[in-house]
Amino acid sequence: MTMHAALWLLAMVALAGLSWRARRWLRERAHREFRDLVFRTPDGPVPGARMEVVKKVLHPGLSALGEREGTAFYYCKGPGPSYFLAVRELRKPHGEGKGGWIVRPLEPGRLSEALVGDEEALQRAFGDGGDRLRG
Repeated sequence: MTMHAALWLLAMVALAGLSWRARRWLRERAHREFRDLVFRTPDGPVPGARMEVVKKVLHPGLSALGEREGTAFYYCKGPGPSYFLAVRELRKPHGEGKGGWIVRPLEPGRLSEALVGDEEALQRAFGDGGDRLRG
């Protein structure tokens, strides 16, 4: 193996390790922040810790200065049933704040559209599918 190939391979292994670590860090941070959110459901306020997350989509990233950033999308089911999308925003430009969460209610049809192709998440959200077309 040439020196150039060995360096390239070492760089790829390091990049894979950093990517894995960034994903893990984002997952842990997003989970801690999510537990503290409050969702306005038909049964009253419900903390994130009691919501059923039917699907998580995490997109890690690094800023130009190497600071960890990322976006997390949590598709959730609450009492009623009620459905929500919670999105963790990226850090604000130029370090102005650390970002935060936006929580939006979702109609069952919109959630169903967002989960197309993920049968496991659809099952967690709707069970037999009776609520998918309402809303």
